[in-house]
Amino acid sequence: MTDNCDCQLDQKIIMTLYNMLLTYLILMSTLNAKVNKDGYEIKIKTKGGLNYITELNEKNGQKFSNDLNLFSNNLEKVRYIDKAVKTIIKDCQEKYKLTLPEGTLDKRVYWLKSKIPNFKNENTSILQKLETKSGESCKWIYKVTTATSGKSKVNEYEIKPYLLDPYSGQIKVTGKNVHVQFMTIDKDKAIAVVEDGKPGNFTNLFSIQIDEIQRAKEVYEVMRGIINDCK
Repeated sequence: MTDNCDCQLDQKIIMTLYNMLLTYLILMSTLNAKVNKDGYEIKIKTKGGLNYITELNEKNGQKFSNDLNLFSNNLEKVRYIDKAVKTIIKDCQEKYKLTLPEGTLDKRVYWLKSKIPNFKNENTSILQKLETKSGESCKWIYKVTTATSGKSKVNEYEIKPYLLDPYSGQIKVTGKNVHVQFMTIDKDKAIAVVEDGKPGNFTNLFSIQIDEIQRAKEVYEVMRGIINDCK
């Protein structure tokens, strides 16, 4: 486990590697154990059912879930795991913190631009880029290039952070994807979209795909600060 409460569990029984953030924001402080034919199955659920556990699988890649199953045929080990996890959660309530940038608005926008990842698998690639329009920190162009089976599509979104509602933000986790999303104030369709160089429809949702839960939390917090500072 790292100083910031990150840890990994290698489960040979289910051949899956989990990367967990053991914090009061993520895991409940209770475990459920039941007996099956192979011994004891221990289920750890996330707080609020949020998909904040990252599962890395060699065949299927990365996906997210809201529970984790551990297995043991030793009752004493089960009792130890229960006690150990509860202790870890309690300790992490005190030490866990996000790594957020400090300084001027320009520096925080620069940090945000540097943390937006690209994605690629066998069939699809997604390139994301955030640029400041005319060098102004409160006027952005968010560009997404999606390539599938030799065909590509480019969408550009004209973002003015001061038109976004800082209280509408959420981290949305579905299947293999994590997005940080903010709606416009009053859900007005104030975000202009350019599709493959041609004017498209306006939208009220700004959504950035992120590769890690931890990174998504950091981006979410930084975005909220930028939105407020741009008003």
